[in-house]
Parts: sequence; structure tokens; C-alpha cells
Amino acid sequence: MGVHVQGDADVAVAHQVLQGLGAQYGFPMVISWYLLVSMDKKLEDLTQSIERLRMAVKME
Repeated sequence: MGVHVQGDADVAVAHQVLQGLGAQYGFPMVISWYLLVSMDKKLEDLTQSIERLRMAVKME
């Protein structure tokens, strides 16, 4: 039921992968991996912001 969207298939595949990893490596390991991967973009943005701040302070 409902409309099938490509994103739904991606979520289903990700869910299957996480289930397989959970069975193989254990729940804490999978959660740690997920958190590290999901924070990668945020850490990259933070690094860029710190670099811009460093350059702004250097120019003053």
C-alpha cells in the first residue's frame, strides 16, 4: 500500500545491511560505526569553520 519511492528502497537496503552487520559484529559496534559515519559531515563542517575563524583572526 502507498506510493513506492526510490528512497524507500534505499532505506530497506540500509536496514538489511545493518541487520547483517549487527548479527556479525554486535549491536554496540554497529551503533558506533553508524555514529562515526553520520558525524563525518558535521566534523568536516566544523573543521572548515575553524579554518575560516583562524584566517579571520590572522587578518586582524
